Amino acid sequence: MADFTTSQGRRPDLEAMEVGAPEGYIGSELVPTFPTTEKTGTVYFQSTSGDALAESAAETTRSASDAPGEQAVAASNDTWTCAEVIDRTYITKDEAKAIGTIAKADAICAKVAKRNVQNAIENAISAALIGSGVTPSATFDAGKFILQVQTALNDMRVYEGEKVLYGSSICIKGVVRSMLTNSTMGPVFARLIGGTSPSVASTGLNLKVLTDALAIFVGVDRVLVGRDANWNPSGYTGRIGLLNRDNSGDPLSHKWRAVYGKNFLYLPDGVQPYLIESFYDMTDLTNKYTCQAWYGLVEMNSACRYVFDGVETA
Repeated sequence: MADFTTSQGRRPDLEAMEVGAPEGYIGSELVPTFPTTEKTGTVYFQSTSGDALAESAAETTRSASDAPGEQAVAASNDTWTCAEVIDRTYITKDEAKAIGTIAKADAICAKVAKRNVQNAIENAISAALIGSGVTPSATFDAGKFILQVQTALNDMRVYEGEKVLYGSSICIKGVVRSMLTNSTMGPVFARLIGGTSPSVASTGLNLKVLTDALAIFVGVDRVLVGRDANWNPSGYTGRIGLLNRDNSGDPLSHKWRAVYGKNFLYLPDGVQPYLIESFYDMTDLTNKYTCQAWYGLVEMNSACRYVFDGVETA
């Protein structure tokens, strides 16, 4: 007779299982991960706070016998701590039997717990980039959005990286809709997504086509679209952001480049960030699965980010 009781202890097999991130998980693209085997520490990074990496006026009237003025270039530092995020799921033996095997039940429950942990980390990144604690830089104006974006790019000119416009699906679509219906910008923007026949023009309704057109129109490198649940929650709706995204691919890029920040992600086994355990609970007679992760967001250069509010989503 088949046993529908899960095993007890750590489950490396479930930790290694691929949980495909749904479309719209953009947090790790905006705030790169820094893998670590420690849960706390001090990070040294380049920033524009104070004088480090800030622009200053070069001298043009120096006397020959005078030494030139000096501008310090020095690293800033901050402490970081990886906080726990945890989720537990359960399944009855009867439900596991209905699924077919305990192995399949293990996989389903572990995926749910792991996805919930991923959502918590995504929500934390969203809150840091466009959350209620972030003061908006400007109110979105469809008729002036090209100029608003250019103002943001001018403000962020000392930062390197990919210029990315980001926000929830409903907010990015709200931007597109507002621009298309604007009497000044609408006809111009429509030409980027239109076509010579209905079959060709219909491709312009594809979200990727719309975001590519928006990127070209406002002068950024890319538009990233996040899940509405993570990037347009009830606490701060109608917001989008512009970020000079660190696209170096180097976990140590903050040592030599002024980047927005890093997400310090603890690796319990030195390889991957999720700790998954399972056990059969004799008290309530269910199979239980626990997923844990530890992360710590460090904002290094807030001026890399520019936030717009007031996007209509209804």
